[in-house]
Amino acid sequence: MIINFKDLKKGRVLEFEKIYLQNEIDVPENEVDIKDKKIKVNVKLEKRSNFILLTLNISFVLKLICSRCLENFEKKYDLKEEFYLKKGEEILPKEKSLSNEDVYTIYYQEEIIDITPLVRDTVILAKPLKPLCKEDCKGLCPICGVNWNYQKCEHFGKKMETSFGLKLKEALKNYNKLRR
Repeated sequence: MIINFKDLKKGRVLEFEKIYLQNEIDVPENEVDIKDKKIKVNVKLEKRSNFILLTLNISFVLKLICSRCLENFEKKYDLKEEFYLKKGEEILPKEKSLSNEDVYTIYYQEEIIDITPLVRDTVILAKPLKPLCKEDCKGLCPICGVNWNYQKCEHFGKKMETSFGLKLKEALKNYNKLRR
């Protein structure tokens, strides 16, 4: 969605809401699964002395699979992103410590901005690398596959040797023999 802020005067605010469909922001469904395929975005532009503050409140629900127990679950996200819009071109010194304003500044030539890429990046970056259905998810039994969140099996709480653990022990034993 392209926003024209040419007529926005200092101290004034422009606010509106946009509902994006997942395919509008070019996020493949096989990478990020958004419930109902809808992303709600509240947009606020506020003209300040030497920049425009763009605030995006982005709401959506992701459908995820727990990385421990493999259960499907949904997680609601309400994210707030702020960007500083400045007229002109970015001038980069050789070395500089970056502030938040430096990182989130977008330079423009014409008084328009397309917020779609900003929404897309926010949605993609929200997806956790290792989603958990709950913080204390107990996962699956590595021997029989029982979901320990619902029931215990005879393996629960016992020290188990996986095939990798057994091979590692054997390799260490052989390594120690060779060192002697």
